[in-house]
Amino acid sequence: MDVPLKLWIARLASGLSPAALVLAPMDWWLHLLVSPAKQAQLTASGLNKVQAWAFYLWRAAHGPCEDCVTPAPQEKRFSQPEWQQLPFNALAQGFLLQFASARTHAGSWWSHWQGWLATHSSRRVKARPVAGLRLHGRSVPAPGTYVHDRAPAHR
Repeated sequence: MDVPLKLWIARLASGLSPAALVLAPMDWWLHLLVSPAKQAQLTASGLNKVQAWAFYLWRAAHGPCEDCVTPAPQEKRFSQPEWQQLPFNALAQGFLLQFASARTHAGSWWSHWQGWLATHSSRRVKARPVAGLRLHGRSVPAPGTYVHDRAPAHR
């Protein structure tokens, strides 16, 4: 009875821990709850974006008008002519307003991660030889035989 439930939860959560899926947003909300300055900043930003979008909708309903957010040159998602007509231009402008202030970083995050690890880690050590090889010997090549075995049916 437990196995089907756990399989269902694993599929629903894409293999992530259900506890982690619940605790991460709770942690974010708790930090926001005790940060009135951040609450005010997010509220003001949201209200400004809603106001700009509403004004754009009003102008667009009365004919062609200037966009409230101009997409970046590399932004190709809204380059088709259909995106310049109602209601699609309203959707595109709403999306661009929402993410216009998002920060982007050129390159990979991997070098930043390696730098952080280097400052927060102890000295580097050589990798050990394959564990248990001397004791047990090599039985079958990777990935082993267990991946080919079928799990018993649970009732």
